[in-house]
Amino acid sequence: MKQLFLIVLAISVVTICGISGLQNRGPRLLAQDSPLPTETLTPTPSLTPTITNTPLPTPTKGNITEIEEP
Repeated sequence: MKQLFLIVLAISVVTICGISGLQNRGPRLLAQDSPLPTETLTPTPSLTPTITNTPLPTPTKGNITEIEEP
């Protein structure tokens, strides 16, 4: 089960990187072919999401006492 997840993850990362690479490559080739002055191309941000590991909250031990309202 874990191997299947890793394979799917690897394929998706390669696909996303390939698509973003093609998107970045296309306008530059067109800009080099045309003799007219073209505006500067800004690089597109990568589409790969950053995964952050957030620590899980530790469960409280012992009895939970009710807070008395004043």
